[in-house]
Amino acid sequence: LIDRLHKQNPAVQFLLTGLASSDFLLKSLKGRSYVHGMLGKADVLTAAAMMKHFNVYLTGDTGPLHVASAMDVPLLSLFGGATSPEVTGPHPKADHRRVLQADNMSDISVEAVLRSLGQLCPALFPQKAS
Repeated sequence: LIDRLHKQNPAVQFLLTGLASSDFLLKSLKGRSYVHGMLGKADVLTAAAMMKHFNVYLTGDTGPLHVASAMDVPLLSLFGGATSPEVTGPHPKADHRRVLQADNMSDISVEAVLRSLGQLCPALFPQKAS
């Protein structure tokens, strides 16, 4: 997903947030100058302050989902499993808060995520001159 987004818009930068235990993800993306990590380095207040500057936030059904909702950041949340977005959020419902849900996270396609991100943040996909 990250590589596809960057290929479509080389100006896009990515900031990975979350727990330090997710550092394996950042390591797997090593060498990509457009990927930056704050894994295990941002408390809730720091994350909230950073989110004010995001064009869109992509998250799973995790705590930062609620922080992004509170900061009123456009967000796309991926739900893969038994949890219900009706119960856990994002709340309150708004056009700039979207959910993609499937029985398993692996059932959510990159294309579906790209489509939803494009609806939330059209600037991610600049129009090419014809």
